[in-house]
Amino acid sequence: MKISQINAELTRNFWIELTPNRIFMMPIILGLLFLLVGIPDSSRYSTLLYASGGMIFFLLHIWGNKQVADAVIHEVNERTWDNQRLTLIRPFELAIGKLFGSTMFPWYGCIYCIALYVYCSLHLQDTHKYIMLLGHSLLSAILTHSFVLSISILGIQKKRNQEKISGTYYYILGIALSFALLGFSIQTISQDLTTTLHWYFTTYAWENFYLFSLLCFFVWSFTSLFRCMRKELNYSNGAIVWVGFLLFLAIYIIGFTASIDLSKEGLIHSMPSLLLIYTAYHCICFFMAFNESKDIVALKIVYTSLKTGNLRDLSENIPLWLVTLVISAITAILYLLSGIYSTITNGSSWLTNNPTFFTLSLLSFLLRDIGILYLSNASPKSKRGDIATIVYLALLYLLIPSTLHLLGIRALDDFFYPNIEGKNTFSFSFPLLQAILTTSIAFYKYKRNS
Repeated sequence: MKISQINAELTRNFWIELTPNRIFMMPIILGLLFLLVGIPDSSRYSTLLYASGGMIFFLLHIWGNKQVADAVIHEVNERTWDNQRLTLIRPFELAIGKLFGSTMFPWYGCIYCIALYVYCSLHLQDTHKYIMLLGHSLLSAILTHSFVLSISILGIQKKRNQEKISGTYYYILGIALSFALLGFSIQTISQDLTTTLHWYFTTYAWENFYLFSLLCFFVWSFTSLFRCMRKELNYSNGAIVWVGFLLFLAIYIIGFTASIDLSKEGLIHSMPSLLLIYTAYHCICFFMAFNESKDIVALKIVYTSLKTGNLRDLSENIPLWLVTLVISAITAILYLLSGIYSTITNGSSWLTNNPTFFTLSLLSFLLRDIGILYLSNASPKSKRGDIATIVYLALLYLLIPSTLHLLGIRALDDFFYPNIEGKNTFSFSFPLLQAILTTSIAFYKYKRNS
């Protein structure tokens, strides 16, 4: 069976990316570079291993992220994306075609680098360490590419009416994620290979568990890409898969504390995990609110679905940040209930020994920030609402508090950011009032504009 019969988009990118000139020049350029690096050095294998590893990073993480960030955005700007959406191509084929087709030439160059890297590692000590690092790098690249492509499509859905869309923001996100993943990988593998961790009552080697984690999150990242492609091809998506991801994240985090003896103070020990899950949900919630479309029509459909009780329309149109917010609130309730339980069973002071007010203030600040975000984008003519939000939040979280601290005024800290040491109602009542004010004004402006 021909490749074109399997995936037309992959075939199209094959002919675009792998021209005879490119196929011929890539190994020549790489070969000359490696000769230039390796000939003067006596420790040739070690030098060439680091050189080939650095070239893999450049090709996949620097160049590859740029390719996937612009893969769909370039077609939107060239007015060819809508024509492709009208074809009979399926979402899965399009996702695979864009993910691997746009990066086909960097992957082609990596074949030579990987071969040299493996050959050199076989002539050095700690071969296992180097091969494991290579596996981490390749899987991190695929994960990052999938994530960047998904977020860029969300950006297209948010900015579809703009004449030109830039992929720089999504490229920067990809670079930041690549450095974070590879930095942690290098730190993990550079440790003693006997270093272990406990996850759900089982002991794992750090580098193996990290590889497993990368694989799991790649599956979710590709699932996100697939669902973004479904939406672009006018298929409907429900919210149940996103809920599944949030539950998976909770199960993943809880595994790190599950090995603690639960016979006496289980719920007390589970509280840090709940707080960590709660914080992670908050970060995801605002990230999705920032990147998802804030279209007035879509929000009106959600509002109408809530009023009429149409659960199907609600599931297909509800923003994912709102789903995350609801689950985050449920997590907060579980956290507070676990604190009450610990107070009853152990006689500890729940309000003073646990960050209860911090939990409530964190939720209030999240609502306030989302209110500011939507308020900045409430006007149909708003083109820089997201940038305005970043400026407002920088003022509220950094500039104004720093100025007050220089003046020796610290009594207003609870007004500007969550205080984990807050022990009174003011630590969450101030942000709650701000949240009510900003969300009310944003709701009023959206309702008026609709």
